[in-house]
Amino acid sequence: MRRVLPLLFLLSLLPALPAGATSCAPTTVTPEDLVAGGLVLDGFPYDHAVVGTVDAVTTQETGDTPGRTFVEVSVVGVFGADLPWTGVVLTMADPGWMAGYPFEVGRSYFIPFVAVGPADEVNYVQACDPVVEVADAEATAARLAVVAGDAGLPFAYPVATGLSGAFATVLVLGVLGGLAYWTLRMRRQAREGFSGTGSDPPRPPGPLP
Repeated sequence: MRRVLPLLFLLSLLPALPAGATSCAPTTVTPEDLVAGGLVLDGFPYDHAVVGTVDAVTTQETGDTPGRTFVEVSVVGVFGADLPWTGVVLTMADPGWMAGYPFEVGRSYFIPFVAVGPADEVNYVQACDPVVEVADAEATAARLAVVAGDAGLPFAYPVATGLSGAFATVLVLGVLGGLAYWTLRMRRQAREGFSGTGSDPPRPPGPLP
């Protein structure tokens, strides 16, 4: 007991970690910053980013990759692609256990990701990526479309949303931005291993659990 008391005293002097603290370093990078920078953060290039609403989150409980999580997103706007996507299935190593982002069904997010992860995961979101929850997916996508147009980053909206005057304007900006960004896009395509020309991106292999 005498040995335990000094240890407890020393532990009491350590600063308490805030609830939900993770090993991720704090970041001040905003979606606008990332889109304006061509989806490159501190020298690391993301292949795409989407703004959309989470429809489902499924975590594998058995098999060779327990904890692997699939996040199904209805896409409002996609950045880094020339034509619209209606949805995307993202892959995570876990549902947020190891400093990842815990996605919630029904909430909307700005999500940057790479086409292929370190273990060949499709549409991979890794721990500490600058994922941001947004209150209004459509308003966020429209705002980022202006930034993407200025930066020459290709972007698009799902055609099914209808062509209002504002939509037509940002769609034209997206096409023009795609043309201006053609060289960088081709370079990324070679690394991605798939076309990325606007149809919905590849889904993770095999049926989702």
